[in-house]
Amino acid sequence: MTENSELERAFEVPTARRKLPLWARLLIALALVSVVPCVGLLATLVVPNVVYKLARANVVKAKADINSISGAVTSYAIDNGGRYPDSLEVLWRPDSRGFAYLAAEGPLDDPWGKPYGYEPPSPGSSKFRVFSLGADGKPGGEGDDRDIDNVLIKDGKI
Repeated sequence: MTENSELERAFEVPTARRKLPLWARLLIALALVSVVPCVGLLATLVVPNVVYKLARANVVKAKADINSISGAVTSYAIDNGGRYPDSLEVLWRPDSRGFAYLAAEGPLDDPWGKPYGYEPPSPGSSKFRVFSLGADGKPGGEGDDRDIDNVLIKDGKI
C-alpha cells in the first residue's frame, strides 16, 4: 500500500451518513424539547429589562449632556459680563484666545440623534433653558418621549 492511498482514505468523505441509534435520537429530541422553552423563557425575562435599561441610559446621557451645556452657558455668561450666548454654536467655537467652552467639534446631538435646543434668558433674567425634546422630537410627551431640560433637572423632576 502506498502512502498516497492511505492519505486519500483518511480524507475520504463518506457517501451516506450512519443512522443514529434510537436512544441517541430520543436523547437529542428530549434535549431540544427542554432547552428551547428555557431559552424562550430567558428571552422573555431578559429582553424587557435590556430595553428598559437602554431607555434609562438615554435619559441619563441626556441629563449629563444638558448639565454640561448649562455649565458652559453659565461660564460664557460669567466671562462676558453677564451676557448669555445667543446660540449654542459659540460654545464649541474657539474664541480669540483659542478657548472653547465645550469640547465638541460641532452641534451636540441628544441620544435620539436630534440637536439640543437652547432658549436664551429674557431681558433682565438669568434663566436660560437647554433642552432635549425626547425620542419623538416633539414638545411634551411621556416616558422616552418626555422633554428634558436644565430647569426640570435642577428642580429634581427628572
